Amino acid sequence: MEIGGRVVPDAEIRTPAVNGAVALFAAIPEVRAALLDYQRGQANTARTHGFRGLVMEGRDIGSKIFPDADLRFFLFADPEERARRRAQQGQHDHVAKRDTLDSQRLSESLQGATGIDSTTLTLEQVVEQMSAAIAAKLS
Repeated sequence: MEIGGRVVPDAEIRTPAVNGAVALFAAIPEVRAALLDYQRGQANTARTHGFRGLVMEGRDIGSKIFPDADLRFFLFADPEERARRRAQQGQHDHVAKRDTLDSQRLSESLQGATGIDSTTLTLEQVVEQMSAAIAAKLS
């Protein structure tokens, strides 16, 4: 991520303070509206640089930002497993609290998306499932 011309390291973006505030800011309609054009503009940026596609993460990327995307995935896992994973990454935010704040958008995020329950899957297994769906779509 770049802010004011400075590339911000992932470690700064994913601090407990930032993670704790993300859902609160994401719930503010004015913030969401300001980011919408920027996020959608990333598709044009990708095309300008010769990319055939774009990968973005976020609970409402497929439902609000790119509802007509060719492929949309929704990854989920049970809260205890997600909390364990986040702790392994050095993140100690409250997964259940964020889920509650995001719950209004959850059903919209799943509409038309391929859901993948990653609770018991390795990263490689998740990538395999996504790759299979992409290959099927491209063939």
